[in-house]
Amino acid sequence: MHRGAHRSAVLGGHHTARRFMAPSSHIARTVDAVLEHKGTAAIPPESFMVSQSDSAQDAAARMLAGGFHNMLVRDPARNVVVGRVSDRQFCQHIMKGQLQLDTPVEQIMESGTAALHLSCRVERAIHLMFRHHTRHLPVFDRDVVPSNLDPAFAAGDIVRGLPLDGFRGLVEIPDVVFAYADKIAATPGRELCEVTTVQSMMDLKLRGCDPMDVYAMPEDTVPAVAFKMQGQYNIGCQLITSAASGEYLGLVTESDMVAKAVAIGRLPDESLDATEIMDVMGEIPERVDPEMNLQEALDVMRTHIDAPRDSGWKYFPVIDSSGEFYGCLLYTSPSPRDS
Repeated sequence: MHRGAHRSAVLGGHHTARRFMAPSSHIARTVDAVLEHKGTAAIPPESFMVSQSDSAQDAAARMLAGGFHNMLVRDPARNVVVGRVSDRQFCQHIMKGQLQLDTPVEQIMESGTAALHLSCRVERAIHLMFRHHTRHLPVFDRDVVPSNLDPAFAAGDIVRGLPLDGFRGLVEIPDVVFAYADKIAATPGRELCEVTTVQSMMDLKLRGCDPMDVYAMPEDTVPAVAFKMQGQYNIGCQLITSAASGEYLGLVTESDMVAKAVAIGRLPDESLDATEIMDVMGEIPERVDPEMNLQEALDVMRTHIDAPRDSGWKYFPVIDSSGEFYGCLLYTSPSPRDS
């Protein structure tokens, strides 16, 4: 289906230009300042962690309760971090038929983790998140990292065995992206954000793919098909449309399908009724207009991603005033794979 052939009657109205939001008076240039501003340093470390012997169902329930998409895995006997587990790893193991509700976390986790030190600059934090294809990274106090692990830790490599005593918090991609945006807003580099439009970025992101083929699926789609689409295009969110009218009903993310389904004891495989997609679907958040520039889009996102342990919107649909759908915007905006 060609973009433009699909319109939603419920998403009309005119786009009004937004004024730039002034950069935060608190410009965090390093990770320790980000943690201080975010407040996660005050959250008990246990909130971010599961044990390697915990079941997949228990881990998913913890992720859902905390609003997290990624958790550290600890070895209680040695009091160290041995890996991490994410909703995407749940998705991958479900697709391979390798996940049962009682599967131990250590069988599905990624061994070891990259980490940030407190004095790490926000630019480097963004670079490491892209390098390791993750939206979250833990922060450790370098002073307590063992000398044999310090070279790999300092280089941003995957490390296994970081001491829990040195854990200081968890940083997410919006934390450092918005901190960097504030920094840029106070420099001449701001002009790039003012002249680049969301539409041009989405066109580059889709690389010729039709957004309705990549991001949209009808309400009667079974979860297994949704999983396959997300894996095929390397995306984490899809727009649910009405099979009868084509109207946009809501958004469903890999976290919705994995964490919620596993947490309640039902794996999202082909045996589930198609209405399971509707059960885990979320509402459509404030849309981003394709004519907005990047600074305006960041302003929209900032209003919804601003609190520690926020379990709110991470993806934003790009829809113009006539209802034409251009895709979904994530603050990292990775390019989908070629089909």
